[in-house]
Amino acid sequence: MRDNIHSGDVAAVMHEFVQAPRCGEVCNLGGGKENSCSILEAFEMAEARAGKKQKHAYVDQNRSGEHICCFNDAAAAG
Repeated sequence: MRDNIHSGDVAAVMHEFVQAPRCGEVCNLGGGKENSCSILEAFEMAEARAGKKQKHAYVDQNRSGEHICCFNDAAAAG
């Protein structure tokens, strides 16, 4: 699963940081569990919108060192 973030949203966050940088502060970008999907789910959504099958190959093997599933609390601390 991955958060799917629009490039415009990432650019907006970067712009805000450049306008008022805060040294040493961590900024996590993500939409949380409700905005995440697997790549296979993303392919299904793209196929439904485009009306065309996506070209891909699926390998049923986890990548070395990859988390199977991880959700983080991205709320600002303090």
